[in-house]
Amino acid sequence: MDDVEDKAILRRGIPSAHLIYGSPLTIQGVIFKAVLLLEEMLQYLEDRRVIKTVYLYGHWKQFQIYKTRNRNVLYRQLTLICPTFEDYEALVNGKSLGSISWGVEFLKLFANNQEYEFTEKFMVDLGVFAQIYNDYINLHNPKYSKFRICFDDIDERKFSFPIIHAIRTFPEDQQILNVFKERRKDLETKKNVVSLLENFGSFAYTKKVLENHLAGIVEEIDKMKLGKNSKLQRVLENILERLDTEAFFDCTD
Repeated sequence: MDDVEDKAILRRGIPSAHLIYGSPLTIQGVIFKAVLLLEEMLQYLEDRRVIKTVYLYGHWKQFQIYKTRNRNVLYRQLTLICPTFEDYEALVNGKSLGSISWGVEFLKLFANNQEYEFTEKFMVDLGVFAQIYNDYINLHNPKYSKFRICFDDIDERKFSFPIIHAIRTFPEDQQILNVFKERRKDLETKKNVVSLLENFGSFAYTKKVLENHLAGIVEEIDKMKLGKNSKLQRVLENILERLDTEAFFDCTD
């Protein structure tokens, strides 16, 4: 669904489904697959009261996700008005929190150990961290382009976290918005946008925000009694450490 909305060319290194099968069939296929997945999950549950609860919970979360998608299209396709950071977090929470919390609810139903309780703040921080990290590496990590078009967030006119920082911090500079308006997709133009983000301090600011979110996640991990230096904490810290070693601007034609 994201690829259809964004007119994306690649998905994990292969052509996006809508380019092969067309948008109508792709959209219907996604919806049908989601229904099949839900039915497959439910068949493992014997208590029909639990089935009803999970079914309704899942559909409510999906409603939140699709409502968020509509707002995202409004920003990127219809108005080209740069959202605020508050708008950005609301969009992320509507999409990521719904997916994460839905998955957690399913996992808890099958878990042998019910001792751990994932707090909503943990899921919020994790979702925001994941999205901001994805925004960062799309524009900063050359290795990312092996699986996607180079700097494709610019192609999709995506108001990612570094982009929002640049536009909101330097509103008098219209270069990035002009690229979005003109739908420029040539590599040199996109490299210029990335240079602007570096010069505006947007990458540095984004990295600082990631560090702050990681601190919040670690605090919640401690509250959940997962233990100091837990595997989850180490994974997140390793992800953050990689930001220092991956230079931007190495994409080639």
